[in-house]
Amino acid sequence: FFERGSEISFDHLQYPGVVPRSFVGASALAVACKFACTLTSLFGEVCSPMMVQVLARFFLALFNIGCMHQLAIAVDKRLSRTHQAFQYTGFYFLLACAAQFHIPFYASRTLPNTFALGLVCLSYAQWFLDKPYSACAYLVVTATIFRCDVIILLFTMGLSMLLRREMGVLRAIFVGICYGILGLLLSVPLDSILWGKLIWPEGVVLFYNTVENKSSDWGISPWHWYATRALPRGMLFSALVVPLAFIRFPEIVAAYVHTSSHSPQARTGNNTRRGMLQFFSGSQPLLDSMILPFIFPVLAFICLYSFLPHKEMRFIFPSLPMLNVAVGMGLARLHACAFPKRVKQKREVQKTSTRLLLLLFYAIGLLMLLLTFIGTCVFITISSKNYPGGEAITKLQENIGAKNIIQEGTDYHIYVDVASAMTGVSLFSQRELIFSHPDINWSFVKAGYEKNNEYSGNFSKYTHLLTEKSSIEGFRVIAKAQGNPRIDFRTFQITTEDAIYIMERDNL
Repeated sequence: FFERGSEISFDHLQYPGVVPRSFVGASALAVACKFACTLTSLFGEVCSPMMVQVLARFFLALFNIGCMHQLAIAVDKRLSRTHQAFQYTGFYFLLACAAQFHIPFYASRTLPNTFALGLVCLSYAQWFLDKPYSACAYLVVTATIFRCDVIILLFTMGLSMLLRREMGVLRAIFVGICYGILGLLLSVPLDSILWGKLIWPEGVVLFYNTVENKSSDWGISPWHWYATRALPRGMLFSALVVPLAFIRFPEIVAAYVHTSSHSPQARTGNNTRRGMLQFFSGSQPLLDSMILPFIFPVLAFICLYSFLPHKEMRFIFPSLPMLNVAVGMGLARLHACAFPKRVKQKREVQKTSTRLLLLLFYAIGLLMLLLTFIGTCVFITISSKNYPGGEAITKLQENIGAKNIIQEGTDYHIYVDVASAMTGVSLFSQRELIFSHPDINWSFVKAGYEKNNEYSGNFSKYTHLLTEKSSIEGFRVIAKAQGNPRIDFRTFQITTEDAIYIMERDNL
């Protein structure tokens, strides 16, 4: 991409992290970005490194949005053919996904979880379209390349499909083997070249988490953390709508009001119960089991994953789309009750106070989404202030750009500590410095968790530091980046503090 700044090579060998990850997703984004930059070059525009980063995240977000849209279409096709009340489920599913925090926030972040999220949505879409083998194929490829823990979801979904006779054992095994080989063929050659050794990244991750059981080294949470902390935080108020996917609550309450208003004497006894069950739902029971075969495997996935001591919200991302389908069903049920289409039902609703009651239920459902969106806005505001490393390197660039005289060939050696690297200093931002100031000879050193990159304590060879330390001998602070945001409930404002200090050597 960059004619200037090629001195900065990929640094994954020097900073490999805890476990290796696949380059398949990154390579796909690189092709898309290269195509976009080639188009812009035809108009005389050059893609800066930061613009390439924006493009990469844009294409990844576009991929995930497209996958969720495919799931919404599949849900509508499946549910509307059996019950007209759910014809807007896909619309409300997308609305729920957009209102929540984690899916939009992570949809463009280049994590294995994010690549897996889109493929899992495509798997769900195939499942709703009665294509179980295709659904399993997506999960096998996802587990092989991006997230080996999707094997748990594959197990719960596959078991459900087998028990419900949606697919046969032998063909399921054959599909699993074929697409497992396909995933290995996509991952192993490319990743072996880029990692410099024969490697299957997700195989290494699987060994690390199961055989070695080292994931707990990074923190342990109680077994109920996903149910009591992660999901409520991820779904916020929209979680309150999920039960309406299984329970015909608005129809039953409306039936009771309708029956009572027509016959006060019938508030007790068989007449009321019969009216409550038949006013909207005919002879159908109180519980609606339509979505349960799809929800149970996802809930089982969360339960099984809870046995792993180390827990993070992103680990259960594959469950969020299906849970949001349940949110969409609940809102679609409220919509259908508030705005009935059947002539007989519409006439009965208009004759009674049931109309206002159902509109109230529908308004409460929308209010849950609105409150979720408000919570999301608060989370986004807080999170936007949580990347002081990225702000620090931008301020460094501005400070250097403000210097009137910089001799050509000047050497600048930048030290980036762990806190800065973890909060926004990337190769894109490093290359942006070179792109903006090509006459300077740049070099970057990052401290890290790896033994070869441990902090040595000798800063004399550096010209600039990005560090969480507020004072280092021989350097002066030229700028500060704010971070560590929190809500001050006394003033209802988001407060920050000095998190990363941009320092320059005294003799410069």
